[in-house]
Amino acid sequence: YKNNAYFVDVKGMLYSLDIEKGKINWKAATGGPVLFKTGPVVANDTIYIASGYGKVTAFDLTGKVLWENELDEGVYNSVMVHKNNLLVATDTLTMYALSTEDGDEEWSADLDDRVITVTPLAYGNNIYFGCYSGKFYSINADSGKTVWTFMAGGPIYSSPAQYKKNILFGSDDGYLYSLDNEKGTLVWKFKAGSPVQSSPIVALERVFITADKTLFALDPGKGTILWQNSFDSRIKTSPAVADDTVILGLANGRIVSVRNTLVQTVEK
Repeated sequence: YKNNAYFVDVKGMLYSLDIEKGKINWKAATGGPVLFKTGPVVANDTIYIASGYGKVTAFDLTGKVLWENELDEGVYNSVMVHKNNLLVATDTLTMYALSTEDGDEEWSADLDDRVITVTPLAYGNNIYFGCYSGKFYSINADSGKTVWTFMAGGPIYSSPAQYKKNILFGSDDGYLYSLDNEKGTLVWKFKAGSPVQSSPIVALERVFITADKTLFALDPGKGTILWQNSFDSRIKTSPAVADDTVILGLANGRIVSVRNTLVQTVEK
């Protein structure tokens, strides 16, 4: 953000790094360990972070604390800014909407299990995310009321993606799901054969997902395979796309890139 990178360590220190010089600008304590998939979020010149102890803090770009809110409930996923609210899901099965201006609670919603996704998805006026129980939620962003839920066959670790009016997410049951965003009904599901714990990404008129050692490129409207590529080591990251290339990190420490080229085999 504006030539600076912001990151945290497991002890709860937030760092500002000058990406041109490679030097630390400042560091500040967040009030507890920052674990699992939690990370800082920057919006409108403000940095937001939640600790594993439930302390939510807003910093300005110099590292000065703007406000704090002690939820006293563990947070193990990244917060998200939507409109004028900061969305925070806690370990006590609650999602909070805090005012980005002063950190005061605007609303809260009860959930049936822990939220362990990287970050929710905001689309239209709803917030979409999954839980460890396998339940996937659509919640109204203004009131916190549940619009609909959908039950997958296993825990949901991945963040959702959006394609037109469909919401896509992976589950530990080995499927990628595509749901109608208004009703929560199933449009299609794709069997990957292994748990889908990474987040899908929609790009280049494809939806890219990973499962174990395989990268899949699917038709986002139908869920059919356009191509796939397997590696000799487990894929550890969600896919990223640059130009016409998909980039992945493997468990053996290698970073690989795959050209998005549709190959058609013709039998004579």
